[in-house]
Amino acid sequence: MSEQEQVEGFQKQFQDLKGIISSAIETIESGQMPDLGTMEQDVTNLCASVDGAPAPVAKAVQEDMAGLVSTLDRLAIALGELKAKE
Repeated sequence: MSEQEQVEGFQKQFQDLKGIISSAIETIESGQMPDLGTMEQDVTNLCASVDGAPAPVAKAVQEDMAGLVSTLDRLAIALGELKAKE
């Protein structure tokens, strides 16, 4: 697999996870606790895969990883607000 194909694969995985997390945030905002399923493990696996990738690939997806972290921060805030309402 070429470096470009690796970058594109990682970008798709980041986008998919951001979509799942955004859906979880919407569920929380409607007052429900979302099923987070395997999200934590999926994030851990993706980050470990990027960490093990060649440096040019990892560098190319830095912004995608930062976007995922930002979305995870939003999820943490939303979860905190939901728990505070309980």
